[in-house]
Amino acid sequence: MYARDRALNVLLVEDNPGDAHLIQRLLTKSSATKHALETVDRLNAGIERCGHGSVDVVLLDLGLPDSQGFATVATMRAAAPHVPIIVLTGLNDLELAVHAVREGAQDYLVKGMVTADTLERAMYYAIERKNLEEQLTQYSEHLEELVEQKTAELKRAERLAAIGQMAAMVGHDLRSPLQAILNTIYLERKQVDLLEGYLAPRKAPSAQELRGGLDKLDEQVAYMSSMVTDLLDFARTPNPKITHTSVDQLIDDALGRVVAPNNVEIQKKLDPSLPDIDVDPFLMQRALTNIIGNAFQAMPEGGTLSIVTRKNGQSASIEVADTGMGIPPENISKLFEPLFSTKSRGVGLGLAIVKSIVDAHGGTITVESDLGRGSTFCIALPLHG
Repeated sequence: MYARDRALNVLLVEDNPGDAHLIQRLLTKSSATKHALETVDRLNAGIERCGHGSVDVVLLDLGLPDSQGFATVATMRAAAPHVPIIVLTGLNDLELAVHAVREGAQDYLVKGMVTADTLERAMYYAIERKNLEEQLTQYSEHLEELVEQKTAELKRAERLAAIGQMAAMVGHDLRSPLQAILNTIYLERKQVDLLEGYLAPRKAPSAQELRGGLDKLDEQVAYMSSMVTDLLDFARTPNPKITHTSVDQLIDDALGRVVAPNNVEIQKKLDPSLPDIDVDPFLMQRALTNIIGNAFQAMPEGGTLSIVTRKNGQSASIEVADTGMGIPPENISKLFEPLFSTKSRGVGLGLAIVKSIVDAHGGTITVESDLGRGSTFCIALPLHG
């Protein structure tokens, strides 16, 4: 609320000298507080004065040489939206004054019926009312933003749930036939081994050619199997089985699960003082394997993969950096969304799975990228004790 004992800067917009003199006399008599009064006789002059600031309240006549009626209030309010307005009106304009209050003025006073006390009280009330209106407006805007945010989050959660259900169904349905194909390839390869030397070279493919075809089938089935694994992993909520684990061992195990290209150099800078962390080793290896595999794919012409660990306050950070193609700025915010991918192959679940694993451990994952120069993924995991 506004301090009732504070002197006010009052702007009177009134072209009648007699009415202006009356307001001045009432303000002088109103209390021991000495209010400052400025008077102008045109609406445009009043708007210009409000533009300079330091006006606590405007006393506004509805009939001015350059503006008449409700338009006077509307124009002043549009020009000085944060300044409270008290309409001054005659008895014959009373209905118009009430309408002005409904449309945004804070109060009205009838000329000839104003006392020193009612004038001062009306000014303080107008200021308080204006403050409350603006607070309610801000609260309403914030509430709308909050509702929009929560609605977006709900839609995203529903979408993720639908994707998860679809992933579980597709993954379950594909796993059995893929396993059958793998078993068939294994048995056929055994049969090919038995045919060595029995195939007529001009009438049938050699055993080596048959093995090559089987190898290609094996490679494609393995790729499809990895997609099924991603679908099933995404459909499941990570449930970490926590173990006290060495960060260095996690990184070595993750590197051992990925075949590094011959043209990529691997550099490690591991903090020897970093304590063990409480994580699920299998899940964290999966997360690191996905990130390292992506880094290799980002460097088709070769480059350097750098892995750095350090302690940051109460967190252990693992940074995986590559010198590859980098990520366009418009894609950074979408990287961890399910089904988003810039690759020609894959379903776009790898980084979404990484984020779900890191989240399940109470950690965070961030990414920085410089287009054409490479990317850095940083996983921060809490240290306990």
